[in-house]
Amino acid sequence: MPEIKRPKPAPAAKPAPAAKPAPAAKPVAPAPVPSERSIKYPAVDVKIFAGDTALRAGEAKTFLGWQEESDTVKFGEDYLLKDFLGKKVRCWNNNRNRPLRMDGVAKYTNDILKRHWAGPTTMPGETVNGEGVIIGRTGEIIDGQHRLLGLVLAWQRWNSEAEGEHWKTLWVTEPVLDTLITFGVSESKAVVSTINNVIPRTFADVVFTDPEMFPRVKAAEREKLARHLEYAIRCLWHRTAVKENAYAPQFTIAEGLAFLDRHGGKKGKLVQCIKHVWEEISGNDHFKTVSPGTAAGLMYLMGASASDCDKYRLADPPSEKQLDWSHWDRAEEYWTLLIKGAEEVVEIRHAIAKLRGENDETTVTPAEKQALIIKGWLAFVGHGKITEADLELDRPQDEDGVRHLAENPVCGGIDVGGPKKEKASEADTEETTPEEEPTATPEHIVEQRKKLLAKRSANGSLNKASQDELDALRAAHPDTILLFKGPSLVTCFPPDHTLVGSVLGLGVKGDKLTFQHGALATNIEVILKAGKRVAVVERVDGKQSVVPHTPKPAPKKPVKRK
Repeated sequence: MPEIKRPKPAPAAKPAPAAKPAPAAKPVAPAPVPSERSIKYPAVDVKIFAGDTALRAGEAKTFLGWQEESDTVKFGEDYLLKDFLGKKVRCWNNNRNRPLRMDGVAKYTNDILKRHWAGPTTMPGETVNGEGVIIGRTGEIIDGQHRLLGLVLAWQRWNSEAEGEHWKTLWVTEPVLDTLITFGVSESKAVVSTINNVIPRTFADVVFTDPEMFPRVKAAEREKLARHLEYAIRCLWHRTAVKENAYAPQFTIAEGLAFLDRHGGKKGKLVQCIKHVWEEISGNDHFKTVSPGTAAGLMYLMGASASDCDKYRLADPPSEKQLDWSHWDRAEEYWTLLIKGAEEVVEIRHAIAKLRGENDETTVTPAEKQALIIKGWLAFVGHGKITEADLELDRPQDEDGVRHLAENPVCGGIDVGGPKKEKASEADTEETTPEEEPTATPEHIVEQRKKLLAKRSANGSLNKASQDELDALRAAHPDTILLFKGPSLVTCFPPDHTLVGSVLGLGVKGDKLTFQHGALATNIEVILKAGKRVAVVERVDGKQSVVPHTPKPAPKKPVKRK
């Protein structure tokens, strides 16, 4: 070995103060690399993990080869996922699997926590569903990474400070998974390429296989009705803000079925909407304004538009039991007229044609069409006639001169509006699946819980004003009709409600009168013309505001001089 020449030492100098040694960089461990692994399961063997022997999160971690980043060993950017607690994780037995999809993990996590996964543990008397995890000869996870990780994350959420109290009402002991595991499958490309080479089952597929759903209907039509029902539920999923629920942010087949059960099931209003739209469209193939599924979803919202939004959203869980169907007949009539292209709704067709002309013959977006239909509904249910002015949309121009919809009208009741930003993939064709929502984080859960508690206390619905509150407001505003503006409805309480009903020509049911936000300005004008004072009471961020309106004095008649 050649000698290394070192430089001569420099002359001695006055020693400088010793500097603090730089902290040693923490080692970054290499990512798992497939290598020659010893045979762990030489023969194919199937085991059932169910009931008392159901799969637990600790066992799932062992099968995955779960390793968390630590203070002494850092992973850098080489890791498989971040768990519910935000820790970086590697799985040493998951090296040859397909890419991980966190939305898929979140779906399994949600189904496990809500006890939607089939098996004797969650559904006494039932069996496992036959779907299994596949583990290769060397212990590699060939299929089932999403289920195993879903179980681990379900356990973390169940055991967390942020969510534990909620999930322990469903799971007294830790959540488990009833499943089959097949050990010892060959890890060769020839075998692995044949696994999961199938068409995934959709919500519509599950509905189609239920003989009690849409009975006495031909298979071809039942397939379409099932697809329409799926998209009606997806429409409601967005417009009733189910996706904002921190405990159910993903739309899964099990979540969709649970939503349907809570909203009347096979004989409820939602299925009636599907049938009504289908029967009307069957004789009017020209109707292409929105898809049948979206039409049914909007019809449901319109029929329930007299409902108390807070009462519905704060229920556990929200269901059809909290809904007011006072406007059901009007909703049926509106959609019959709309699908048939009747004269009463001709202004909606004219408005769509006008938009198409403004867009240089380009397609009017689904959001714009839905906005026009909803505005038409508000006019139809408010004063019975739809005018061109009722359908004006806020569509400002951008720098390139292109107009974009800047408003998000709602049907009233439990409708909170559509998605804030429309994605190109979410065309109203019922042929595409919307992008999945991100996994909920502990911070998101805590924030959602705070909002719900705050809404229950400070921002309770003004549709339930207390007697003390009414007395105080009447004392402050004598001889004034009080209209309470809630999240979606305007409410008038006794004794004013009968007077307002007679002035507006509206029927009074029970101890209050309600009407839609969209009719507020028109109704105030009618009441003022009748010579009555009006005050609109609204609560914003826990603070009450009162806006008075007084009749304009009648113009004085000119005095004729002799």
